[in-house]
Amino acid sequence: MIIPRLRSLAPQTAATALAQLAKIGKQNPIASFMEVASTIDGDKLAVVVDKMEGLLESLQASLVEDSANEQASQASFLGLVNDLEATATMLSNAHATATSNLEQAESKLASQERFLEEQQAEEAAARAGLAAKKEQCALWEANYQSTKESRSAERSVVEQVQQILAERLQSMSAYLKERVDHDF
Repeated sequence: MIIPRLRSLAPQTAATALAQLAKIGKQNPIASFMEVASTIDGDKLAVVVDKMEGLLESLQASLVEDSANEQASQASFLGLVNDLEATATMLSNAHATATSNLEQAESKLASQERFLEEQQAEEAAARAGLAAKKEQCALWEANYQSTKESRSAERSVVEQVQQILAERLQSMSAYLKERVDHDF
């Protein structure tokens, strides 16, 4: 907008330019700039206009490049955001799996600890039962040893009684046989 107007400026004197500046005042800085520029030598103004055109072209190329860079940066940013979301999802899933595994392991540990306690209680009961059986066997052994002699004596008595009974039965049988033989 400024460059085409600068190219179309007609040279004027400084006095005319100052009169125009007084009319414009502070309301329009571009018009004020044009009035001041109209007082500059045409060749020098042409050099300034060429440099401004070069700056404009450089600025426009820079804007295009900046826009492309901005789009690339935005695409890269969106890619990073997607990567972060995927990583967060993966970490969340890994955390959930680890938490589930921990809960299962703790439950299994508690179950095994209960089983160990039960087995230890059974072992203690079995040891107590074994000790009681050993004590009972020792009592039976002592009782057996203490009654062994009396049983031998009783056995001897029983054998004597059996012998006596056998002799008596034999004599009774012989007596009855004699009587039966005599009575008939």
